[in-house]
Amino acid sequence: MLEYRADVAQAMLLVLGESCAGFVAEAPNLVVTAAHCIPYPKRWVSVRVPGGNELVARLDRIDRDTDMALLRLAEPLPVVPLRLSEQVPAPGDPLMFVGRSDRGGRAQLARVNKLDRCPSLPRVPNAVFTSVVARPGDSGAPLVDARLRVVALVHGGARCHIAAPVATLALQLGSDRQTIFAQHWLSAPQHWLFPSVAADRRWSLTMAYNSD
Repeated sequence: MLEYRADVAQAMLLVLGESCAGFVAEAPNLVVTAAHCIPYPKRWVSVRVPGGNELVARLDRIDRDTDMALLRLAEPLPVVPLRLSEQVPAPGDPLMFVGRSDRGGRAQLARVNKLDRCPSLPRVPNAVFTSVVARPGDSGAPLVDARLRVVALVHGGARCHIAAPVATLALQLGSDRQTIFAQHWLSAPQHWLFPSVAADRRWSLTMAYNSD
């Protein structure tokens, strides 16, 4: 898995203010980070993207009980977004953690030790306890599985080894994409109704990425 660390690192960024990590996920203009990295009642957050530029992102949705926040950029970034897993990982599953680029981007292999409750994640019955050795400031960093799908993000705990699963957010975004596609499909001109499969896939993804 370590040979793919660059694929994860290219999608990571820095959430300023609270100095946390974040990553581009599902679409080039969407950023996922930990909710505790977004001070209440902020609605706009500065992020430092690969290359060093600072941009302002709008808070799209936040759930402090599951420690999940989604930010939206005005323009897409020239990176390959990471995919979110709709499945919670199982004990024993391998994970890869890639640290912040401003700290050297160290990568490490880890495992899921157990799924259990965590007092700081009151609405999460299956917080992911891992063997990751992270540190303060790594909150919001992605943990990816063997298929390079993000299964959780760094939350906290001793050695910052507790992670919040992203499955609920992944399912929400999947539902949003289906709704967006259905709305555009129903309103499409007649000559759009039977495109090729490849063209249909590109069209639907473009609609999802550009939605606001």
